[in-house]
Amino acid sequence: MYQIYIHIDYLIHLLTIIFGVLRRKKVKRFTLQLETCIRTMDDLNIPMNLSKCFWQRYYPILFFIFTVISLMAVDYRWLTLLESSYPKTFIFFYLERYPFVELLIVDITFVFWMSQLNELLKCMLTTTIHSPQHKRLLCMRNGRSDSPLSGIHQTDKSKEDIIKIKKAKEIHLELIKCARNINDAYGLHILLSITTAFILIITVAYDAYCYTLIKYYYMGFFQYCINLYWIFYLGFKIIFISHVCAGTVTEIRHFILQLIQNPLSFTTCGLFYLDYTLIRNVIGTVITYLVILIQIGNVSIQTFVKNSTFTANNL
Repeated sequence: MYQIYIHIDYLIHLLTIIFGVLRRKKVKRFTLQLETCIRTMDDLNIPMNLSKCFWQRYYPILFFIFTVISLMAVDYRWLTLLESSYPKTFIFFYLERYPFVELLIVDITFVFWMSQLNELLKCMLTTTIHSPQHKRLLCMRNGRSDSPLSGIHQTDKSKEDIIKIKKAKEIHLELIKCARNINDAYGLHILLSITTAFILIITVAYDAYCYTLIKYYYMGFFQYCINLYWIFYLGFKIIFISHVCAGTVTEIRHFILQLIQNPLSFTTCGLFYLDYTLIRNVIGTVITYLVILIQIGNVSIQTFVKNSTFTANNL
């Protein structure tokens, strides 16, 4: 059984290396797209909470340090049995825990990139439903460029506003592409990580259930706590990854709904819309009334000719 576990560790090592090589170009393309979006947002004067993004870099590091320390605390009992032999300790840590550290590092990297992307998507959203994105964007951009001659350049400003709205739309579409690229880059690894966590949760939970069923957890309380720790750790990892991805999807959906809920339309005092439906409705209505008049009207051709002649003579 232990040999099977070692072979699984070797397999995780190999798959991690292969997945890292495969996603190298995709991650590079993603970072370039993200930098381009940040520069464009800065040019459009879209406020970005860069200080929050900066501090978010330390959260994964702190979580990684906490996890490594907790792993050492969990394995302290086993490490004491090795009689402080450093080579044995290194071999034990490499075989038993290093695969989990590898998975944790890549998981934290994925969560970090998704968090950065999520913050940029939040910057593209409005704070209230009465302040759509294009109005907020134009107020921010034009608010600092007022001049006494602003009335002369209204036409130029309107064209610039259209360009800014298009750029904001392009930024959002580019951020969606970034999300898809980062998903493609880390998809295989996340599949491996979630599958491993799922299998381990089932195994450890069943082990803890057996301890509880035979009431052995009083004698093996330390091992029982270790099982609970692994269940909590693996479950938290799945929940956190799902939460970050769901948050990104929600931000994208909110922006799309915002555009849908704030459409631009021209009407005649709210009676009907001035668009292609008006042409279709006019043609249909004219044809309908002509058919009705032809069917109901009982006007002979001679009467129609007399009326036409009388009208021509009067003219």
